[in-house]
Amino acid sequence: MSSAKIAQPSLYLRSGYFIDRLRAETGLGMVRLERRIRERQYEARGLTPPSVDLVRDYFRLHRAVAFEPRLGRSVIAPWLLAAELEFPGSSLAFFHPIFDWLFGQVESAIFWDAHFRKIPEPWIADAARRGDVTLVQEWRAINRGQSKLRHRRKINVPLNDLALIHLSMMRLPEPIMSQLFERQGLTMGWTRRYGGKRQIQMLLENPGVDSLCALALLTDEAVKIGDGLRFGRAREGAMVLLKGIASYPGCQRIGSALERQLMLKLKAEEFAPMRYSQAPCYGIGLPTSWLVMAAERMLESLVTPTNLDNPRPIIP
Repeated sequence: MSSAKIAQPSLYLRSGYFIDRLRAETGLGMVRLERRIRERQYEARGLTPPSVDLVRDYFRLHRAVAFEPRLGRSVIAPWLLAAELEFPGSSLAFFHPIFDWLFGQVESAIFWDAHFRKIPEPWIADAARRGDVTLVQEWRAINRGQSKLRHRRKINVPLNDLALIHLSMMRLPEPIMSQLFERQGLTMGWTRRYGGKRQIQMLLENPGVDSLCALALLTDEAVKIGDGLRFGRAREGAMVLLKGIASYPGCQRIGSALERQLMLKLKAEEFAPMRYSQAPCYGIGLPTSWLVMAAERMLESLVTPTNLDNPRPIIP
């Protein structure tokens, strides 16, 4: 049994927020939660559960909550996934976008690890009974794969910084998400709703980790789109919500550590509008033939009586 606190800040904050949110939302303590998840999600399916001591370390924040299978003689399915199946939606605390914004996304190696394992069929059946069609389709596609390499290969989807910010915003729960985005007609598409001051006020009136995350993302967005006024308002709002972070559900133990991380990043965020020179920028908006002529004119201007024997063109 480990006695040291989780060393990696990202995993410490993710684990602490997940565990304390789970206890708060279920009203159950460590003993009852461990027993319930072990009996229903492991033993009932004939799967090997993690030891009670290991789960106790999760609750003490001595070990990061397992989100990948432990591979050995017997594969131990991750406790985070078992908790999610027992309490749908609970794992979202571990993968909250506020931690992604601070540290980057948690990258699971299981899909491209040399010891790739299939998703247990009983879990797929349970997801189907719950009506979670997307999850069922994803897990069945994994299990149908003929080549492990096909699942371990990362899919490179080029996304710019602004798109990543907006996708993080869309992971926030209602009513925040629908305040920041609006649906386009009858399609599944959503577009960013730039409400400015009204949106920030709504977030301030509903303090919590979700609103704090939204304000942090708004500061980052403002930098990317060059809106200094929006940047100032969003960062000021985030600083206001930071003052009450220790009282937010799930933050009793991690509040001070999370506050330090957010304070450092918010203070480091600077609004620096792009600066452009008024000097001619040949090749922007001009046909190629004009670019050639512009270069020739510049060449002529550089040929002076003192350098006729050694003209030095400067090509823009």
